[in-house]
Amino acid sequence: MASYVVPDTPKVTASILLLAALAVSPLVFGQQLFEPVARDGRQAEIVDRIRGEQVLNGAYSAALVEPLRALSFLYQESGDRDLAVAAIERALQVQRVNYGLYTLDQAPLMRQWIKNEETAGNFKMAWDLEQALLVLVHRNPNDLRTIPILREIGDKRMDLLERYAKGEEFPPQIVLGCYYDPARDARIMLGEQRHCSAGSRRVAIQAILSEAQRYYWDAIQVMRRNELYSSDELRNLEIEMVRSSYLHGRNPAVGKQGLRRLLTYDVASAAPQETRVESLVQLADWDLMFANGRSEHDAVLATYEAAYRELENGASQASIDDIFSPKTPVVLPSFLPNPLASEETPESKGYIDVAFKIGKYGKSNGIEIIGSTNNVTDAAKKNLVRMIARSTFRPRLTAGRVADNSPIVVRYYLDN
Repeated sequence: MASYVVPDTPKVTASILLLAALAVSPLVFGQQLFEPVARDGRQAEIVDRIRGEQVLNGAYSAALVEPLRALSFLYQESGDRDLAVAAIERALQVQRVNYGLYTLDQAPLMRQWIKNEETAGNFKMAWDLEQALLVLVHRNPNDLRTIPILREIGDKRMDLLERYAKGEEFPPQIVLGCYYDPARDARIMLGEQRHCSAGSRRVAIQAILSEAQRYYWDAIQVMRRNELYSSDELRNLEIEMVRSSYLHGRNPAVGKQGLRRLLTYDVASAAPQETRVESLVQLADWDLMFANGRSEHDAVLATYEAAYRELENGASQASIDDIFSPKTPVVLPSFLPNPLASEETPESKGYIDVAFKIGKYGKSNGIEIIGSTNNVTDAAKKNLVRMIARSTFRPRLTAGRVADNSPIVVRYYLDN
């Protein structure tokens, strides 16, 4: 069975030292023991519990962790950020004395502390704490509690990427992560100076993407080691790997590997027939988007037809039509919102009726506006035609065969 190996780098060493610094004597904050205070009735009740427990069982009683964490939330709610952090630190000290430096039980407290620092704008402290939290994660490679931590940090990196890629802001994490330096990990190992404050946007974006996907992959590996093949979270993580590869990396291999793994999970978990077929169709969708030459395209069509035949052995015709000939055709990739799908709402400003045909390789032709409400502008019509012309669609299948030039009529509602 595979296991994590925590690399011995200055970055990791610094994180371990941070953990150790928080595990020492509780003589902190001006060299005096943290003494909780109460500003209202709810805080007073918890403070009394903490003081009573310390009298009965000492300053390191394991029973202090829960009330200290509860008190930190109350301090946070009342705006006493320093007291909230002090309560978290005190709880962490108690936890580490009782359960060890690398216990994952401290992760909820550390995540709370990180959010507190981020809310206060202390991004450097939040970043350092996050690196220390990752050391805990990698010290507990098979613990299912690491999955939401890795997912959360991966999501934060993707949010960072999207904010930075828009070019509207310069988040401080860009420098903290040293994403401009493509050789940053090697420079850390060699103790060389890194170039963190300026550089290529493309390099930074790819570095952030790679890091986000690494955290997703680590979470996936935890679930695979625990054989959680039927887990919705496992499927969601794999789709996020595919989605991020398509949107930012444009790496066909990464996406295809993820979709293939979904098929293996379906088999391993004896998933329902329709689930297995949907995974096969998603893989065919991906191959169609990146196919080169007629032979590759025709191989994809054969996969669609095989999936159709599989559904004929038990699925209703309505279920088959939902996948292969829905009223609104499927725009690829199917894991992104369908830009052609629309519904009439109270905010709708009108609609456009458009007719076109979908060829067997998913390209449209013969696009024609056949009707619209009077308030629809020519620009809106041109935008719709352009979107259809540029899109790749899932081919339509009829009676188990891919149809060529399948006619489509769609009513498209405009909300603005």
